Amino acid sequence: MVLERFALDYHQCRDLSKANRFAESAGCWRTVVTRIQNSDPLWLVPWLLDQVGQLSAKSQRWNEMNRAYGEALDRTQNADPNIAARLMHSWLTLIKTQLNAGLTTQQNLAPGSLKVANALEDLANLSTVNGDVALAEQYFRDALAIREHLSPGSLSVAQSLDQLGDLLRLRGKLEEAEDYFQRALQIQEKIAPDTDAVATSLYLLGITALLRGDFASAEHNYNSALSIDQKVEPEGTSVATVLTGLASVEAARRDLVKAEQLATHALAIREKKLAHESLPVSESLEQVVKSSLPGAT
Repeated sequence: MVLERFALDYHQCRDLSKANRFAESAGCWRTVVTRIQNSDPLWLVPWLLDQVGQLSAKSQRWNEMNRAYGEALDRTQNADPNIAARLMHSWLTLIKTQLNAGLTTQQNLAPGSLKVANALEDLANLSTVNGDVALAEQYFRDALAIREHLSPGSLSVAQSLDQLGDLLRLRGKLEEAEDYFQRALQIQEKIAPDTDAVATSLYLLGITALLRGDFASAEHNYNSALSIDQKVEPEGTSVATVLTGLASVEAARRDLVKAEQLATHALAIREKKLAHESLPVSESLEQVVKSSLPGAT
């Protein structure tokens, strides 16, 4: 019955799109969504919201595009993960279009400006999410070059150094990554000592040292980050993140008792601060379980 009533709406909204009246067509589909809400079949409303998102992108109404896909994913993530995955793919593709349009605008208005660097950073982050790490690295390098030219020794330069270093870490280039983290840390300790930025660089150095098998350096950097984070919020999520790093160090040393203690502490913090079904809580729970098993690593 719903599909029969939907037929007339379908032709009306489609005809607006065919006439290149994309914003109006998106509004037409949005009206249909409002009217039918939770009607069967379950795929119908997410499909409609996908249409709203695509047409909003064509008319560069980016906020409405993001709103539509956010609603669609809220409806499908638990009900139908396959549909949710397809929606996410479409959304990320359109976000790339949005960010490229923003970069072009900034390059035309103020080439080589800090706004261009910010747009490049956004594209780098999206490329990382999409798994295109080579492209992400180039975007980060371009953003860093602009910031070093316009504001050398600034926190924005340090941010770019950390971002580029973290990407290189993901690519297995640990020595180069460590060099970028150290450069970021030197800037941060000079102009913003004992801040979240310093703690972040120390944490990244800890991860890199652990990957290199340098457990002593990993522990030192993690503990340095922990001392800063605990001053800001003694039982905050940043503290939990560092505790998971320290637990990994102890697990690598085969000190499973200490590893379990640290992981349990991190889990307790995350369970207080985050939803129990969140990824960080799940990761902490897995770390606790592994630390408590004989022969765990």
